Amino acid sequence: MKFKYYFLFFVVLCCLVFSVCCVTLAISKEKTLIIEKEAKHKISIDMPREGNERLSGLLDSKIGEIRENFLDVVRTNHPMDKVYTLDITYQRTLYEEYISYCFVISTYTGGAHPNTSFFTIVYDTLEGKVLDLSDYDLEVISKNVRGDLLMNPKIIQTDFLMSGTEPVLENFQHFIFTEEGILFFFPPYQVGPYSSGTFESLVSWEKLL
Repeated sequence: MKFKYYFLFFVVLCCLVFSVCCVTLAISKEKTLIIEKEAKHKISIDMPREGNERLSGLLDSKIGEIRENFLDVVRTNHPMDKVYTLDITYQRTLYEEYISYCFVISTYTGGAHPNTSFFTIVYDTLEGKVLDLSDYDLEVISKNVRGDLLMNPKIIQTDFLMSGTEPVLENFQHFIFTEEGILFFFPPYQVGPYSSGTFESLVSWEKLL
């Protein structure tokens, strides 16, 4: 009888140990939740399971790069009294032959607060390539985004906004295609202070074409 209880205790202990290590939980046929927990860090990645093999490879490569960069910070610059975190979620949109993803990346590596950044990709399934904004007029995009964000009550000063929406590719690198138009994403500090959070702005197809 004692052996039976010892065995059950051993099984429970193994389950508890496993729960604080790297765990991958299948959520649905479309995505996978990847969780890693250790003493120094915690990672949570909402990872899509894309049917397009090339696009899937691109997403896996980029998310893997983000994860490795985070772990490099953990390994080289980690105090004993803090737990560093990496959280990645996403939204997916379909427009005609285009598949778009916007990944929201939240990292905490010390300091006063977590940092938020974006990774976006627009994939042309017919051409088998990633799209950029080379076919669009950045002056038109800049003008419309500025006009939209100036109406946003979270914009309390325009210094960030004017510099963060100048008509250069770097300012409009985070975007996805939607039925209504191109949706742009702006992380903290680009068009407003950290306290104002992130911003989005939609430029309709009618204004772009």
